[in-house]
Amino acid sequence: MSLRRPEAGLVLLLTTGASLAGCVSDAHSRSQGTAAAPESVTLEELAAKLAPCVHVPPHPGLAPARGCVRVAYVWSPSMPLSEVGIEEIRAATGAMDLPLSVLRDTELLEPSDDPEAERLRGSLISTGATIHYPTLVILADGGARGTALAGFKRAAAYRGLLEERIAARAPSDAEAPSPRSERRPVSPTVPAQDVRVLWSYELSPAPGAFFRHVPGTTFISYDQQRRVYLHDLASGERFVGPGWIDFVPTPDGLLFVTPAPGSRGLEFYDAGDVFRGGLRDAAGRYDPVFTDAEMADQYPSVGILGEGGRGTLKTYRVLVSWYAGLAFRDYEVSRTETGSPAVVPVGPKRTACPELDLSTPILSKDGTEVAARDEATGTTKVFRLREDEACEELFDFGRATSKVGFNGDGSLIAYSSADPPIPGRVSESTTFVLDRGDMHTVPVPFSRSVGLVVPEMVGTDSVLISVKGDPRDDTAEFRLLCCVR
Repeated sequence: MSLRRPEAGLVLLLTTGASLAGCVSDAHSRSQGTAAAPESVTLEELAAKLAPCVHVPPHPGLAPARGCVRVAYVWSPSMPLSEVGIEEIRAATGAMDLPLSVLRDTELLEPSDDPEAERLRGSLISTGATIHYPTLVILADGGARGTALAGFKRAAAYRGLLEERIAARAPSDAEAPSPRSERRPVSPTVPAQDVRVLWSYELSPAPGAFFRHVPGTTFISYDQQRRVYLHDLASGERFVGPGWIDFVPTPDGLLFVTPAPGSRGLEFYDAGDVFRGGLRDAAGRYDPVFTDAEMADQYPSVGILGEGGRGTLKTYRVLVSWYAGLAFRDYEVSRTETGSPAVVPVGPKRTACPELDLSTPILSKDGTEVAARDEATGTTKVFRLREDEACEELFDFGRATSKVGFNGDGSLIAYSSADPPIPGRVSESTTFVLDRGDMHTVPVPFSRSVGLVVPEMVGTDSVLISVKGDPRDDTAEFRLLCCVR
């Protein structure tokens, strides 16, 4: 890999969180190899399967005829769990005797010459099928029924969600907003004032859509072809990290958490050991400082609750998306005699927001708020996570979004959302930043991308994104954008 060393300003921004403006030259990095794709149908094939149901009028107040119900499962190589989930959804639909169609994300991103397929593509995008992968859409009477269901789950959880959606509700009921969705940002979208591209970098094959900046360093962590990499944005150097997906740093950069392979639990790694070992040996050989077998779940995010008591460095909260909801656990971290961190759980694993059906969650940096998609409304909301495990809704974005990115103090929240589908046009998304001071939403220039974007906030008001310009080109470009407030 080759990368010209950036200006000192970029290093300052990444390591200290300071704001600055300026431009840095891009560079290019290439590597070879792609994973074999699972068997998927084309959009045209799916439209043909639905054709007999298109003009079948539904009975008022009743579920559609069983023969006209089908499940569409959308996956993407940019989200490795979506490929793993194919076997789970096959098991669930097989047990329910429901026909299943598996779609690659490019089927929804590219326009079709077939009018019925193009109509179906617009319908699927409108349900939120491209805001995360995997997504699950129930098709009935020739079209989408309700909103998409997002996130990886086990077969039993998929089956429960499908049974609930299909059982007794007419489409109008499934699509009606719930009473919990009344609070929304009411201020209008405003144009960005002075957003600039500070730095850009091409990477091929494209990394996974979910990546994290490691606070206090110029490194990011991402997965690429089922391996975790730590990549130095200043020098271009990279090395293999532990695990295979979602290698998430704590907000202070002291630790990493990641789901252990084989559902063994949640692993904690000393960041110092990871960097020392990885920079010395690019093959990567690491041992976790702690493994929590009770948190054998996915999509971890971390917040710092505050400084600990005597002998304790800090108290961390880790949120995961368990297979039938959300869960969290608190941990006290202290130093051993050798200087390495010691991780001790504080209390049991707890269910978060048990009264809600949430997916694709992200915890705020202070561990007190969670942003997640409410499957009852198909929109992303922000909740205050109370100590009694209940969630108090703070506001509703009023739209389907990607996973969000909180800045350090939670005053800015970045997210992407699919642009309205236009027949005959490639499907794109745009990144936005919500300023919670005045509840204005700002579309971020230079953020338009083909396919999913999961933005990462860096410092107080900069955003790091990975964008693509072509559905079939397996190349992504990282862009650091400042200043979005």
